[in-house]
Amino acid sequence: MTDGFLVSDFDIGDYRRLLERAEYFYVVRVQKRLAGFVIAYGKDRVQGDEWLNVRLGDFFDDFIVIKQVCVSLGHAGQGIASLLYNRVIDRNPDINIAAAVVTDPENRPSTGLHRKLGFRPAISMTPPDGLPRTVWVRLPRSTRMLEQQLHLAVDLYKHEDLLNWQKLNNFFYVTVGLAALCGISLGLKNNDLQPLILLLTSLLGMVSAVAFSVTLGAGVFYLQWRKEAIAHLERVAEMKGGTVVLFGRKGIGRRRLAILAKSPSNYVLRGIPAFIGAGWLILAIVQTVAMAF
Repeated sequence: MTDGFLVSDFDIGDYRRLLERAEYFYVVRVQKRLAGFVIAYGKDRVQGDEWLNVRLGDFFDDFIVIKQVCVSLGHAGQGIASLLYNRVIDRNPDINIAAAVVTDPENRPSTGLHRKLGFRPAISMTPPDGLPRTVWVRLPRSTRMLEQQLHLAVDLYKHEDLLNWQKLNNFFYVTVGLAALCGISLGLKNNDLQPLILLLTSLLGMVSAVAFSVTLGAGVFYLQWRKEAIAHLERVAEMKGGTVVLFGRKGIGRRRLAILAKSPSNYVLRGIPAFIGAGWLILAIVQTVAMAF
């Protein structure tokens, strides 16, 4: 207590009870003097009435809570807190790790530490003690999870790409049907109905072209978004020792990189409905003029 380590209104009895259920209790000594410690435990050992357990349980199936980390003032800024955190992280590479930091007053050193170690702010709330806190969470960065995310991103990309081409195929069916209707109207013996049928058909063609342009435009947007996600995951995999497969190796020219960055759908799916829609518009204008005169 004289060294200032017993904080948060905890007495020795509180710490003893805390250590009874702690999974991780690491201590750093410098020249036989206490320099810092960390206490952490998993979801199964969090008490049911702890506010952090209630909130984190809504987001994660499994997690480790950094209950408390302390470093003496005489050893601040020497990397001791990072050493303690990394010991817990190394033991749990595939599990979410959470820590609550008091935000009033602002604790900039703690915020900087968590950002440096890969933590991100998840939720902010004020627990029963009245001190507002931000819960920082470090998501697992294991190679296995990265591989699963990359497979999922590629599967979603392929699904979106196939869905877009199916939309274009349906648009062709509608266009061919409307064109057939135009041909049938031209073969009618009653020439008075031809201009009206052609006008209505062209209007329907314009509406379908606009509708498919919107849906295909949205599909191409989602497709490109997913491709950028794949590129990002590949860069992360490369930093972990993997090989870039989908987006080429280093040294490729800018033009080729630009082609790789865009999906073929960007050049095809957006242009065809607009081109056909312009044709229906011209036909509608011609029929309107013909009917007027």
